[in-house]
Amino acid sequence: MHENGHNQGAVQRSAPFSTGAGHCWEDLDVMCYSPDGGDQHQDGTVLNCPADLYFDCGFDSYFDAAPEPGEWLAQHWNIAIPANRFIALGGAVDRTAPETAIDSGPSGPTADSTPTFGLVGNDLNAAFECRIGGAWENCSGPGAAHTSQPLGDGSYTLQVRARDLVANRDPSPALRSFTIDTIAPQAVITGGPSGATDDRTPSFRFATLNPEAGPLRFRCAVDARAFARCLSPRTIDRLASGRHSFRVIAADAAGNRDRSPATRRFRIRRRAS
Repeated sequence: MHENGHNQGAVQRSAPFSTGAGHCWEDLDVMCYSPDGGDQHQDGTVLNCPADLYFDCGFDSYFDAAPEPGEWLAQHWNIAIPANRFIALGGAVDRTAPETAIDSGPSGPTADSTPTFGLVGNDLNAAFECRIGGAWENCSGPGAAHTSQPLGDGSYTLQVRARDLVANRDPSPALRSFTIDTIAPQAVITGGPSGATDDRTPSFRFATLNPEAGPLRFRCAVDARAFARCLSPRTIDRLASGRHSFRVIAADAAGNRDRSPATRRFRIRRRAS
């Protein structure tokens, strides 16, 4: 197989990763040597080619059945061209593109600045390529997964396409849009007693200082009681005379929570006997 590769013109001197002598320096495959100087092949078996690719691990040195415009193999000798008898001996050339889907990961607001997505395809031997606003790259893994590099707050779209063993690529990448939001909302109490009051069932109004945070959930607590979900205005059950406090925290759709509750302290006057 290695010598037949030479017979078919692999690897041209000007090809990416070419050694200049018909081989390449890249992940080990049938025509390449390891960049660290390791052996190239042993008993005709590929040693270290990702996804069990026998030809051109990166699809960039000498074999790509579907090179994209502008790539080196789209304009130079490529042993995967349809007229090449070497790759046609086993039957018809495979031109069926794999299909791709994203089956997990955020699809709306998230506080995770390095979100992870699960990927699926209809070809078990296919690899995945990903991009978020930049160039296509191999997805990070491990396996059928992709974890993004750290992202700042904002809106993004992940694109994923499967690539099979002969470099057919899904022409309609799977898409998943999401928003990174790492800023916690800050609750503020806008109404209700402060100081002395005769009202034993006081009501409090509250909101947030950053309304751009979107839909919010509030949790309220009176005195030392546990926080519970609440809506504004919140009317408190009947309280005894003395000092009390009302606290409220906010959480947004991304899961960010107010770290310091807004607090209103008040005192209910003792009724004259």
